[in-house]
Amino acid sequence: MSDPESRVKAPDDKYGSLNHRAFGTPKVTWAVREAVGMLPHRRRRLLMLAAVVQISLGVLDLVGIALVGLVVAVAVSGIGYASIPDWAQRILNTLGLGNLTISQLSVLIAASAVIVLVLKSVASAYMTRRIMRFLAGAQAELSEDLARRFLRRPLSEVQRWTTSEAIYALGQGSNSATVGLLGSSIIVLAELFLFGIIGIALLAFDPIVTIFAVVFFAVIVIVLQRVVGGWAARHAAVFFSRGCCPATIAIPFF
Repeated sequence: MSDPESRVKAPDDKYGSLNHRAFGTPKVTWAVREAVGMLPHRRRRLLMLAAVVQISLGVLDLVGIALVGLVVAVAVSGIGYASIPDWAQRILNTLGLGNLTISQLSVLIAASAVIVLVLKSVASAYMTRRIMRFLAGAQAELSEDLARRFLRRPLSEVQRWTTSEAIYALGQGSNSATVGLLGSSIIVLAELFLFGIIGIALLAFDPIVTIFAVVFFAVIVIVLQRVVGGWAARHAAVFFSRGCCPATIAIPFF
């Protein structure tokens, strides 16, 4: 299930015991692969399908944003500042809405934008809830399987783990490896896909404004990462110094 190099080697101390420091700092991609690998094959396929559906919902956001832009274009033409752009007029003619008045178009497109965005929010919340419940069930099965595998090991190997570390691995550790790690990974992938398709669409529409917006928000993200990342690093150092265990402590039981 994992290559031998990624497994934790026995610590070189006189007690031969294991603790969270023996695990080092695994990469996120490795941790996600290991967490997925601990799931049964049937649950892996269902999880992949649910992740694809959740990620694909970002297309509805893109449609909603396009409708909002269309509303603005139609509304501006209605107050006499400019005519409806050619691209907007082509879309309206394609949809059979070219003969409607400006007021009718504005109300219809605005209502459509609201429906699409609300539908996306509801569908995303529903899928997130279903995925988290699915991962909670997977976590229960994983904890049972880990306990069975752990108790089948030789007594000398079992005793290398303290009671608190074993309890954490069989409970909170497996929860963090499934609901925490996999659930968060799906949400991150969905957001990255959304930003990607919106960025590509804006780049095709107005490259200069898109590049400026990317640079502006990149600076904000870097500053926040520096500040929040520093806080998180200090918190993690305190967390580990008190003997707490990382989520990946469940992985070596396999």
